[in-house]
Amino acid sequence: MVEERNINNTDEEGVSLGEICSLNIRKKILGLIIFIVLAILSFVAILIYSGRQKEYVINFDYGTTPNLSSGTYLDGSVFNYLNIVSETTLNYVKENSDQYNDLDIPSMLKSISISKTISSETIGDETVVTDNYYVIKVSANEFASVEQAKNFLIDLVNLPLKKNEVFLNNLDFEGNYTLINNSLTYEEEVSYLQSQVSLISNGYASLIDTFGNINVYMEETDSGLVMTTSESSTYSLSQLQNKFKTGLGNFNYSYLDYILEANNYVKLDANGSADYYVSLYTSRISALENQNTILTKRIESLTSQINGVMQGQSFIDSSALSSLVNERSGYEQDLISNQTELERMNKVLERIETEAAKPEGERFLTDIAFGESLDDLYSYIKAETTTYTSVYKELYDRIMQVNYRQANVIATDGGISIAINIGISIVLGLIVGCLVAGIAGYNSTKKRQTIDIKTPESVNKE
Repeated sequence: MVEERNINNTDEEGVSLGEICSLNIRKKILGLIIFIVLAILSFVAILIYSGRQKEYVINFDYGTTPNLSSGTYLDGSVFNYLNIVSETTLNYVKENSDQYNDLDIPSMLKSISISKTISSETIGDETVVTDNYYVIKVSANEFASVEQAKNFLIDLVNLPLKKNEVFLNNLDFEGNYTLINNSLTYEEEVSYLQSQVSLISNGYASLIDTFGNINVYMEETDSGLVMTTSESSTYSLSQLQNKFKTGLGNFNYSYLDYILEANNYVKLDANGSADYYVSLYTSRISALENQNTILTKRIESLTSQINGVMQGQSFIDSSALSSLVNERSGYEQDLISNQTELERMNKVLERIETEAAKPEGERFLTDIAFGESLDDLYSYIKAETTTYTSVYKELYDRIMQVNYRQANVIATDGGISIAINIGISIVLGLIVGCLVAGIAGYNSTKKRQTIDIKTPESVNKE
């Protein structure tokens, strides 16, 4: 009797991709069909996806403008680069040109972004920044054309510079002073002159820090020195700065506050406006005295409440007591401040009444002299402002510009080229075609791989 055993010739470890692809030779028609269909579908899918991912990109920085780089505008206000792509800024750009009427700002806000790219290198133990610039990205679907996108993004990144230009164009010292000069006290006048002196002094220091102690060509005009291209007169920035400071000394500028205090801040003209000032200060003194009376009563009431809490209860609410004490302390400080102001006003009133009692030709001579001195100081600062403004505008105009990091400003990013798309589609079609056709061929022949084998023992028995 013959003993037979059936042995299945199966690979417990699976089938490799190479083996499957070799089987594809026998199933080449099926593989070819699958390859073509899948390659076409892959190409179309990648093309659609790639188109949706297209972006417009603009890389830029603000030249060497020191203020924007350090986080401020020229007027000292804060510069935050994230505001460039804020809803307010986007709407401002849209509303200032008819070419952007069709833009949907709420939709754009969902895709637009700005980031700061910083490149650095380590030199020894120190990390040195070698480059930094801003990058704005926005979906191409937000714009009708490349040209519209280009114009919009350029307008967008120029807005911070325009704000600085507004500041430069509003350094109108003379116009602002004319408004203040009509006030009834010297205090506002002096304060404005002092602020202008500070602006010019700090401004020269900023220019020297930015440009170094460079030489500039100046020419004399009726309103003061102004920058010119001809070599009329040559000054370094530090010379202009020192010239300005030295000139202030001729007006006792350092003692201006003391002179102002000595004149009690008021303007008294030769015609004798004593009645106006007597009325003004009398009413102010009366109002302060009434306020002090109210404050005194409140303090007395609070003192009484505090004494009641301290004496009438075995258990003291410390928080309530502290609140009462703090409230009384505040009123006491107000009372002290009012008393100090009252003393000053009474001195002013006394001086005005003393001046008013003098013969008409002798009244207010001190104030007239002070007023004339202020006029001379104003004329000097006005001329120096002309010089400073001329230098400031010329130098900052040189660096108030955007540096774009790409030749065409606008670039597309995120899309896939046709050549790359074709390559990806062919590879995908080939792999999947081989897999499907190979697996199909393997399954169809799997049964034929089972064979009958007679063992040596059964042969011997025969």
